[in-house]
Amino acid sequence: MSNASDQHTPIPESLPDQEQFWRPPARFGSVPVEAEPMGWDRKRGFEKHYPRVNLPMQIIERVSLGKTEPHEPNRLIWGDNLHVMRQIESNSVDLIYMDPPFFSGRQYNVMWGDEQEMRSFNDIWQDGMPGYLIWLNARLFEMKRILKPTGSIYVHCDWHASHYIKVEMDKIFGYENFRNEIIWAYRTGGATKRSFGRKHDALLFYSKSKEYFFNTQLDRSYLTGQMGHVADKTFYDDEWGRYQVVVFSKTHIKLYRDSRGYFTLTNCRDYWNIDAVGRTSKERIGYPTQKPEALLERIIKASSNEDDIVFDPFIGGGTTAAVAQRLNRRWIAADQSRVAVSVTAERLKGQAMTREMDEGPAPDFNVEQWGIYESQRLSDMQSGEFREFVLHCYGATRHESAAPPPYFKRKFYYYWRFVYSIDYSRLAQPDSHLGRRTGTRIASHA
Repeated sequence: MSNASDQHTPIPESLPDQEQFWRPPARFGSVPVEAEPMGWDRKRGFEKHYPRVNLPMQIIERVSLGKTEPHEPNRLIWGDNLHVMRQIESNSVDLIYMDPPFFSGRQYNVMWGDEQEMRSFNDIWQDGMPGYLIWLNARLFEMKRILKPTGSIYVHCDWHASHYIKVEMDKIFGYENFRNEIIWAYRTGGATKRSFGRKHDALLFYSKSKEYFFNTQLDRSYLTGQMGHVADKTFYDDEWGRYQVVVFSKTHIKLYRDSRGYFTLTNCRDYWNIDAVGRTSKERIGYPTQKPEALLERIIKASSNEDDIVFDPFIGGGTTAAVAQRLNRRWIAADQSRVAVSVTAERLKGQAMTREMDEGPAPDFNVEQWGIYESQRLSDMQSGEFREFVLHCYGATRHESAAPPPYFKRKFYYYWRFVYSIDYSRLAQPDSHLGRRTGTRIASHA
C-alpha cells in the first residue's frame, strides 16, 4: 500500500476488445448495439461526467493496535471512493469486495453514538437506472485499474439491479472474465402472499484476467436416503467437527454429523446458505446493511492469500476490514459516510482487544480523510510539509532553481514564492481568506 501523501501517475486502463462478441448478425441489418458501458466517453472516459479532483489525503489518526508491521498501516478512509481510488496505484490490489447501494429506493436509518443520534442515508436515485449505472460504472472502471492482473472483484447486489450490473460489468471487465453469479440464500423475516419470498442476494464474481488466483473452498453436502457404508468405530475431530472414516464404493471419506444430519465435504458450489445477521446474532452491531462475517470469510479465503491487499470501497459496518484483519490480510476501506468510518474504527479496536493470545496483536491502521481538511492540522504542519500539500492540491511540481523559469512558467514561479511565504494564520478563517466555496472543504478540528 502506498503512502497517503504520494502521488502516482495512473497506468491507463482500457475497455476490453469485444467487437466480435457485440457484433449483430448481418441478416438483421443495421441494429444499434451499445458495446461500451453506459456513461463512457471515447475521448475522456468517465472523467467527462466525473472530472478528476486532485486533492491529497489527510491522515487524522494512526490507531496503534500493538503489532510492529513490516508493511505500512492499513487504511480507513472517509471520502468519495471514486476520488480515493484515483489515488491508489494501478495493479496494486488483490481482491475487491463491494456492497454498493442496491437501487432499492429506500432510506436507511442508523442510531449511533452515546446520545443515540439518528443518521440516515438514501438509496434513492432521481436519475433512475441510467444515472445509477453511470455512477457505478465510473467506479467499476477504477476498480479494474487498481486490481492486479491476478486479482478478482465481487459485486454484491440483488434483484433490483443485478441483471443490469452484469451487462455493464461484461463491457468493463470482459464477458470472458465472468466467473460466477453466486447466490447467497438466507432466512429473514417478512413475507408476501403475491409472490415468492425474495430471500437471496447475488454476488457477481469477475477476474481481471484469465490468470487469476483462486483457492477452492469446501462446504457441507448432506446425505439423504439410506447410508450403505462401513464405518470405522473411531471418532476424530477437525475444524468441521467430529467425524468417522467410512468406506463408500471402496473409497475412504470423512463422514460428519451435526443437528441437520450426516454430511461430507465437497467443493463449494455457487449457491451459499449462510445465515444473515439476525437480531440476536453475536456479530450484530446495529448497522442496517451489515453482512455476516462467514460470507466475507469465504470470499477472502477463496480469492486472496495472507498479506494480500483487500479493498472495500463501501465499508459500511466494517465487516470486510474486520475479517481481512482476522485472516492476516492487508486492507484498504473507504466510505463517504462519517458514521460508517466511525463504526468501522470502533469495531476494529474492539476486535483487537478480544484477539486470542496466540494470535498476537493486530496491525495498526490509519484513519484518513479526502476532500475535507481540519484547519488546525494544516496549521500544525511544518512549512515543507504544507508546501507539498498545496502542490498536491494543484497537481504542481516543485521548481528547485533560484532563478525564474522561462517566461511561460513565470506565473507558477511567482505562485511558488507566495506558497513559500504563506501566513499559516490565514487558515484559521478559511471562508474569509480562501472564499466560501473553498472554505467549506476545510473543517474545524474537533
